[in-house]
Formats: sequence, C-alpha cells, structure tokens
Amino acid sequence: MSFTFNRLIYNKKLFIHNAYELKLRFYYYMLTLSLTIFFCYLYNDAIIYMFVNPLLIKMNSQRFIFTGLKEIFFMYLKFSFLLGFFFSIPALIIQCVSFLLNGLYYYECKILFFFFLLSNLLFLFGFFLGYKIIIPNAWNFFLEFENKNMYFPLHFEAKLNNYLFFIVNLLLGIIICFQIPAFFFISFSFNWLENNYFLINRKLIYIISIFTGTLISSPDIFSQLFIFCIFILSYEISFLCLLFLTKLKN
Repeated sequence: MSFTFNRLIYNKKLFIHNAYELKLRFYYYMLTLSLTIFFCYLYNDAIIYMFVNPLLIKMNSQRFIFTGLKEIFFMYLKFSFLLGFFFSIPALIIQCVSFLLNGLYYYECKILFFFFLLSNLLFLFGFFLGYKIIIPNAWNFFLEFENKNMYFPLHFEAKLNNYLFFIVNLLLGIIICFQIPAFFFISFSFNWLENNYFLINRKLIYIISIFTGTLISSPDIFSQLFIFCIFILSYEISFLCLLFLTKLKN
C-alpha cells in the first residue's frame, strides 16, 4: 500500500515537472515566433526583393503596382506572419525534440537526426528547384504573350500582392512535396506503416494529394495541377526507394 502511494506521488511530481517544462518550451517558442515576425516585418522590403528580383528584371516595366490604399500595409502584415511562422518551424521542432529527448533510445535519436538532415536537404533542393528553375521558366513562358500579339498591344503590370503570394504558395507546395521521402524514411525506420499500405491505399493518397494541392497552392488550376504532379512524382519515386530498401533489409 505504501509503495503504491509513493508511486502515485512520484508520478504526480513527474507529471507536474513535465507539464512545467512543456509550458516553458511553449513560451520559448512563442517568444521566437514573435521575434521572427517582428524582424520579418522590419526587413520586409529586402525579403520581398529577394523573391522578386530574378523575375523583375525580365519585365519590361520593371515595377509592381498596388490598387488599394491599404493593400501594401496589410500585405506586409500577412507576409510577415506567414514568413515568421515558416521560419520559426525549426524552433518548434527543436523544442518538441528537446522535450522528448530524455524518453528516447539512442537508436531513435540517430533516426531523428538523419530524418532532420534529410528533411533539410530536401527543403534546400525543393527551394532551389522552384526558385531557380521552375518559377523563372514558367515566368518566361507567360511573359512571351506580351510580345507575341500582332493585332493590339499587351503590357503586363504585375500586382505585387497577387504575384508575391503566388510565388510563396508555389514554393511552399514544392517544398512540402519534396518532404515525402523524409516521411517514407521515418515510417520505414520506425515500422509505422507496412509497405503494402502505400500500395493498397494509392488511390486514397492521390485524393489526399489533390486536396492538399488545392489548399497550399494558388486558386488557379495551373498551380494545383503542377503541385499535384510534383506530389505524385515524389510519392512514386519514394515508394520505389522504399521497396528497394525493404529488399535490402530482408
């Protein structure tokens, strides 16, 4: 009886200690998020220039426009919150992993380390592919219509609000699609899902990819189809790699 009572007291103290640590880590993350949003707003012009400069020089006017008096201010706020949340994701992951670290085995820590390493490499690859290759080529294709018309003049005036969030949504969709191999790696390492699950539920995963592409991309059909194709291509390649790794493991 005494042992059970002492055990209950120990579990209660342990729960209070973990809850207090979790609350502190949540406060640390909220502080990081607030500072990130503040600095993103402070350097909004420089960050936006980084996004638009490779394509701005391709436009004849080399300028952007806005049509509402309060449009740019609210665009800066929205862009700062979006970018601040995105940049603070590593801090959130670090706080979560630090909280769980004491309860993990050594091999689980190694798996998480390689997962984060693979995820970061895929993030950089997806960002580089979208920023340097996909988006500039798509921009060149659509800008050709400005000079091809022979019967009446066409002049492209880019609205900063529409253009910027179109690029951000497209880059975000590409980056998320390239995180699929990292998900396959961690599910394979921890045996969360069987290999035949990805094969049997392929139709369901295709439907989920369409829904995801609709949520994270711009409302135009071109962006949604493009994100869907990138998602499916990344999924199929990851699935083939998973089958290959399974054969090697067996």
